[in-house]
Amino acid sequence: MKKKLLLMFCFMGFIFVFMNFYITPVKGQDYSFEVRSEKVNVYIEKDGSITIEYWIEFYCDPLADPIDVVDIGFPNEHYDFDSVEADLDGHELTMIYTSEVIQIGVEIWLGSYEILPGESGTLHVKGNNPKMIYQDWEDTSMASVEFSPTWFNSDFCNNYDYLEVNFYFPDGLSNGNEVKYHDEKYTDYSYDDDGDLIYTWILEDVPMRQYKFGVSFPLKYVDSYLPWTMNPQIVMIIVSILLLTSIIALIAGSIYLFYRYKKVYRIKYYPPIPRRDPADVGVGICCFAFIGGFILLMFWAFLGDIILIFTFFGIFIAGFGMIGYLIYLKLSTGKLPYTKPDIKIDSIGANTHLSVVEAAIIQNVHLNKVVFLIIFSLIRTGHLKIIESEPIKFEVVSPKKPTNLKTYQQKFLNTILKTGKGKGKVNKIKLKKLLIDLIKHTYTKMKSHNLNKTILYYNNMTKEAWASVKSMPSEIEWEDIEKAYEWLILDDDFEPKSKKYLENRYYYHRPYYYRHYYYYDHYYYRGHYRRYYTGASTTKPPMQHINIHSFSDSVVRSIESISNNIVSGFSKFAETITNAVAPVRPRSTGGGYRGGGGGGCACACACAGCACACAGGGR
Repeated sequence: MKKKLLLMFCFMGFIFVFMNFYITPVKGQDYSFEVRSEKVNVYIEKDGSITIEYWIEFYCDPLADPIDVVDIGFPNEHYDFDSVEADLDGHELTMIYTSEVIQIGVEIWLGSYEILPGESGTLHVKGNNPKMIYQDWEDTSMASVEFSPTWFNSDFCNNYDYLEVNFYFPDGLSNGNEVKYHDEKYTDYSYDDDGDLIYTWILEDVPMRQYKFGVSFPLKYVDSYLPWTMNPQIVMIIVSILLLTSIIALIAGSIYLFYRYKKVYRIKYYPPIPRRDPADVGVGICCFAFIGGFILLMFWAFLGDIILIFTFFGIFIAGFGMIGYLIYLKLSTGKLPYTKPDIKIDSIGANTHLSVVEAAIIQNVHLNKVVFLIIFSLIRTGHLKIIESEPIKFEVVSPKKPTNLKTYQQKFLNTILKTGKGKGKVNKIKLKKLLIDLIKHTYTKMKSHNLNKTILYYNNMTKEAWASVKSMPSEIEWEDIEKAYEWLILDDDFEPKSKKYLENRYYYHRPYYYRHYYYYDHYYYRGHYRRYYTGASTTKPPMQHINIHSFSDSVVRSIESISNNIVSGFSKFAETITNAVAPVRPRSTGGGYRGGGGGGCACACACAGCACACAGGGR
């Protein structure tokens, strides 16, 4: 374990060193400047492109590194690189390359004209970007353009002192009534020397972030445009709904799987074979998440926003994969098709010779219900009765060894102390051994049989029992339901189904049977039964008209209370049995020649005429 921890810390240290030297932009962290003014003219061309022209005044902070390179973003990947030209204070700049910092844009090296600390300079950049005019999705007779001026990393610059955006409409468009703006209204309008309309937006002392501006105008003023095949806002709504659904599915699925672990896997005792240590699984998941996160971090550092695309589709795939998995679980466990149990060749199919208790074992039913089913079967057959409730005490009605009992039933009778101070109580050690032997014996009986088919067979037995109950009249004899009743108890939904199907059904039976189960003297005066013959003899036990649901409700309460009265803290007692028959595999400690000590762990817009320039700027 110590070697594992040492290796893990060494690995983490290596990662942090790697991140420090290769991922963190060492030089970039020394940039600091002000954008005193950014003015951009957007010329809407008839060929469906726009020409973009910037004038950006930078002031380099006195204690910062010189500004030696500037990244300028373009709206989309179709920008014409050869059309880009730049100068600084009138000095031509020729070192213009595809940006290595922003996804879509150029980097302009200032060379000998770099802006020194405490000084300022105005960068002039001009370039053309085709495929920027779209058909307006609200009015198909209109063209649409949207644009975001380039912005800079807030680590280097916090705000615009002054931002001005001018939209120059196509030649011949001078009537403002033919034009509409998008979202934010223009600050002012004017006309150029040819009388064509200009819209102007001015922002002062605003935070450094993306700002979007847009206009629409008649299609007749341009020769080329891109039509929309679907309303982009509807697409965005659909995508948002799908993304939200995926996230909710992932959260709900994770909660469900955690619940399943707490309620099912942690107490799973069948089959009685070693289980994987959940801590090992957790370590594996953490290691996978850590390494995966590290790889994503490298992608983020070197490929920028492409990681957002992977994350986006990853959430979609994982979310809907989780939905599919939950639907599969629901269909495979919640609504099994009913087929009448059919005896087939045992060696290749279902084992059809299990008792209800053994059927409960292979389904990993809670052991408290298993114990109750054993007790209930002995009471029902007249071999056992309850004589005290707290602490619970039993009396064996058939002291001689019966020949019609199953092995686990006889063993339970042997767990009851016959003499001494604890007479009538259950010996916990013998009970534990009984349950362990029962699980192992059931496992032996299941060899060469198909577990899934066997579970399906007994689920259908339970369904058949409920089907027979639903077809019964409202008043029955106890013998009509007696054989099926234990299979009803086995059902996980016994309580709600009992209320639904048994609440209005009654059975007749002489009350002496219930003295073995109900250990209260005043049972005969409870309100959930009534006399059937009002003039019956008082010297013999009367016939009773008893509500089946009320009896079933008492069964539900007794499952928990009886087990906890037999063994205080039955849940922990059950865990000791689970760990005995299905122990957690020991974790590898490593060391020596045989084992390894280390272990294995193993800018997008969806609006009309989108033309958002990507962030860039001094690194």
